[in-house]
Amino acid sequence: MFAGLEMKKYRDCLQKPEMHYWQNTEKGSNAEVDYLRARDGKVLPVEVKANTQGSMQSLWIFMRKRQLHEAIRTSLENFSQFDHYDPKDNFEQRHVDIVPLYALSNLEL
Repeated sequence: MFAGLEMKKYRDCLQKPEMHYWQNTEKGSNAEVDYLRARDGKVLPVEVKANTQGSMQSLWIFMRKRQLHEAIRTSLENFSQFDHYDPKDNFEQRHVDIVPLYALSNLEL
């Protein structure tokens, strides 16, 4: 909730902020991505983690299904970035920027 409120707080005050998420509706699946934002006319998934670790299987599923190559992970980690080569999608490269929770207001989303 903190991440969502931070992202909402720093949006243009003259526009109604819209918050979106993704949930896989396939039978037997429990995948979800916490927030979806738009940046440069593209969907940008934002995965929120409460700690410094955690699997991002839902994020990889979403990015694979939507043919996306960029995402944001926000957590207690420091600023960073990494590339993930998806073995389930011909080792397609996926780039993730890591933004600390306290710095979400710095994102231009």
